[in-house]
Amino acid sequence: MKEQLFAEKSAIVLARTTETIAADSLLSQQLDSGVGPEQRAKIDSVFRDYLKYYNFPVDFTFDVVQPPSTSIEQAVGIPSLDTVACYTESMEEHNASHSWTLTFSVPERERYLKDELRVPMILSVVLVMVVLILFISTVRSLLQEKKIADQTTSLMNNMTHEFKTPITNISLAGKMLLRESATASPEKVGQFTRVILEENERLNKQVDQVLSMSAIENTVLSPENEQVDLNLLVQDTLRRFLLQLESKGGKVVTELNAGTSVVSGDVLMLGNAIGNLIDNALKYANGQPEISISTLNEETMVVLKIRDNGIGIDKDFHDQVFENYFRVPTGDVHNVKGFGLGLAYVKKVVELHHGIIQLQSEPGKGTSFTIKLPTGEK
Repeated sequence: MKEQLFAEKSAIVLARTTETIAADSLLSQQLDSGVGPEQRAKIDSVFRDYLKYYNFPVDFTFDVVQPPSTSIEQAVGIPSLDTVACYTESMEEHNASHSWTLTFSVPERERYLKDELRVPMILSVVLVMVVLILFISTVRSLLQEKKIADQTTSLMNNMTHEFKTPITNISLAGKMLLRESATASPEKVGQFTRVILEENERLNKQVDQVLSMSAIENTVLSPENEQVDLNLLVQDTLRRFLLQLESKGGKVVTELNAGTSVVSGDVLMLGNAIGNLIDNALKYANGQPEISISTLNEETMVVLKIRDNGIGIDKDFHDQVFENYFRVPTGDVHNVKGFGLGLAYVKKVVELHHGIIQLQSEPGKGTSFTIKLPTGEK
């Protein structure tokens, strides 16, 4: 296509130039006897005018060939037509009284064609890249949407199950209490009351967990700039789990060796994060819970490590466990209740306090979480 357009433009420029020369009777007569510097300058000027008019910026040569000539190429002394585009126009076609022939040659036709093709090729490559990027972006968006939809469905299923159980237990205990209130012994009344209170507390914890994660995702929460002693916070948080530890026959070993254990942050958020890690250690214990909690200093950081003897986490899921609503796949059975928000909350809190969290775990070998927070002692 480009070569055909090149040939058409060359032929048009040559024809229009020949017509212009034919219209100039004086110049035509002068050319019958040969081409001098003045005539060559006029012809060159006409060629350039038409090249500009037809937007055909090429380097060119021309000559006026007088008859007889056995070969135009020999007459003008140019290379073969394999490497040079050469076009001829006989003056006899415009004025029978003149028999010379005008030649128009483009020595660097191939370079011109390549230059003309370069811009469309570059644009084509750019267009293909843009389409490819848009396609990849669309596919990634669709996969992300599918992932969010799956996580939302999983969350709703878990929430329905988690909320339904305590609500059913509260309803049943309330009905039993109402039905047997007149004849029930104080022990029975106390038993039903405890069930209602325990299940109510369970519901409160579940609602608080969902609301806390929602708030922190929407940046409603921001850490208070308090001086928090991490050693003391660990001890205070552990007290909330003493009953669970005793009921499961578990034990906790603490080695709070951080000399500088004060960090700048929010005591409630940090306490909830530590509590989530201890709660996971209890829920996923492999037999009787064995938990180790230690603190130490590394340069300007306070390091908190919480290890357990739980079922462990496969390496393939180490990054995903910190995502919202993600729970390590265990088939269709979830022996441990939850929404998949605990570790996501922990990571968000750590990041809000300019810290990092690391996970080490193998299936059947327990799990170790390491939290590093910058010291904030004044």
